[in-house]
Amino acid sequence: MSRSCGCLGTRPNQDVELDAKRVKDKLHNVFRAMHNRCENSNDQRYHRYGARGIKVCDEWSTFQSFYDWALSNGYAEGLTIDRIENDEDYTPDNCRWVSNKVQAQNKEDTVKVEVDGESHTLEEWATITGMKRATLANRYYSGWDADRIVKTPKLHNGGHPPKNK
Repeated sequence: MSRSCGCLGTRPNQDVELDAKRVKDKLHNVFRAMHNRCENSNDQRYHRYGARGIKVCDEWSTFQSFYDWALSNGYAEGLTIDRIENDEDYTPDNCRWVSNKVQAQNKEDTVKVEVDGESHTLEEWATITGMKRATLANRYYSGWDADRIVKTPKLHNGGHPPKNK
């Protein structure tokens, strides 16, 4: 009969503690980066945040309050914090946890086109219409109006209307 010193019985608890520490460390990095880009003029991203007037709310002045919000609002491994309204502050009501793909579509320079009351990025319109994003982008940057960008069927000459002769 073999006897354990007791360490085998504590192994599952150690794994849970390590996982909690990893989550806490990752969220602490998010917390620090968020504050740095909004408050530290030496941060390389400050011009896109703090210099534009983007702030972190008073409620998130402590890590514990941010950590509690993150865990109760969908934080999971692989997600990133995203401001829903890009020109607004980091607040519980304006932030969410999303994939990198979703966040990339919510940048200040992301083109959104509204047609029939629906506003979507060019990437989303490409999925909806079955056209290439590049076709829609060419139309947008050529000055087409929103309806024509989205509703004109793809043409064989790269998406541009025929030239008047």
